[in-house]
Amino acid sequence: MRFRIVGEDIWREGKLVLENNTLIFYEMKSKQKKGLFGKIRGEKKGEEVLKINISSIKDVKRVSEEELILGYEGEFSGEEGSQLAYVQVRMRAEAINDLEREILMRMNAREFSVFFAQTLTEEMRLRKGILKLSPFALWLIDREGQKRIEWDVVVNVEEKKRGKYKGVEYAAISIEYIDEDSKVKSSLIISKGDIISTLKKEISEILSKYSVEKDVSDIENQILALIYAGAFDFTEMEKMASSFGISEEEMRRYLEHLSEIGMLEDANGGKRLTKRGIRYMMSMSKGGK
Repeated sequence: MRFRIVGEDIWREGKLVLENNTLIFYEMKSKQKKGLFGKIRGEKKGEEVLKINISSIKDVKRVSEEELILGYEGEFSGEEGSQLAYVQVRMRAEAINDLEREILMRMNAREFSVFFAQTLTEEMRLRKGILKLSPFALWLIDREGQKRIEWDVVVNVEEKKRGKYKGVEYAAISIEYIDEDSKVKSSLIISKGDIISTLKKEISEILSKYSVEKDVSDIENQILALIYAGAFDFTEMEKMASSFGISEEEMRRYLEHLSEIGMLEDANGGKRLTKRGIRYMMSMSKGGK
């Protein structure tokens, strides 16, 4: 396996060990045998580089079939104080699957027993599993796999009609989010009524921390609306600025600020909405703003 501590330039060849609920990353020397995720019995070989207690892991993000990013609590100097540190891990797909699931099942996060459908379609299939919440994402986990939905792409959470089954009240919420293809999808979560009420409250509290509305001015809202509608012409920047009654330099400053707060990204000589930007515009539309 290979790993890289985010912030460093080097990928290390090594071995990953799970011991006493702690992940230990070893860098293997050129003459030492490379290993994969597992339990070391006997003498440990290689130089220990990093130890992460699984209880400190708050985010697990699958980048590709053979790569995973782990976000864990670490102390950093600066105004923001405590943040997440990250390490990237590369393994063969089967091993990375096992590692991802093992961490998710052990991860110290709010956990709810639920039934869920990952996508709302006419042929949707309810699965029995668990939902885990962290400040960075939620995971829907069952025997077949796991689905991660980060809060930055959640558009709306809506409670559905309640009903009773065998004398027990059940409720449901739908979670609308923007997928990897920038399309809106919905997942349905069903559980006992009191569990759904608690879950919806906790999700709403987390989402409130992801609001960027206070950072966006009225004119920036108008710029975003034009980009969202495909009506902003980046080849005619001076003309677009004039339509807002501002200079081209001012327009570029607004676009730069929107990029800095994660609403826009570079694309084909201009800008396009990020998933966060799309989420923001859809939320504004739902709120009638």
